[in-house]
Amino acid sequence: MNKSFQHIPYKISTTVKNNHTVCCKYQIKSYARFGQQNGMSPMDYINLLLDFSTGGKLLNVITGKYNRHLCANVISTLGFGYGPIRRRGDLHDAIYILPPSINDEYGFIYFFSFDSIQQHLTFDWFKLKVVCEEQPWVCREDERQRKDEEN
Repeated sequence: MNKSFQHIPYKISTTVKNNHTVCCKYQIKSYARFGQQNGMSPMDYINLLLDFSTGGKLLNVITGKYNRHLCANVISTLGFGYGPIRRRGDLHDAIYILPPSINDEYGFIYFFSFDSIQQHLTFDWFKLKVVCEEQPWVCREDERQRKDEEN
C-alpha cells in the first residue's frame, strides 16, 4: 500500500444483502473520494482494495453513530491504513459496537473501548471475522498462497 494513501474504507454490511445497486454506488463514491482524489486510476484503486495482506495497515478511521438506546457507538465504516486514528460521525465517549456481518449465522456483536480498539481490532482480525464471512474467497486465496509458499 502506498503510504501516502491514508486509509482504505470498509463499509460494514449489516442490512443490505445482495443489493448490488447500493454496493456499486458506495464503491463509486469511495473511489471518487479516496482513489481519484489521490491520483489513482480505477484499476489501481481496485488492486489496492483487493490487497488483503496486512502490510502494516492499522485501524485509523472509525465512522459510526451513537445509539442512545444502547448507550454505545455503532460502527458503520472502518478504515485501515497509515496515520493516527480518527473518529467520524456522531460518536460519544462510550463503548464501540461492531454489529454482526450479514453472513454471520450466529450474529456475533463485538465490543471495543476506544482506548484499546486499535490494539484489538487489527486488520487481520477484521479480515478473519468480517471480510472472510462476507467474502469467503479472500480466506481461500490466503490459504492457497500459504500452500504455495510452503512448496
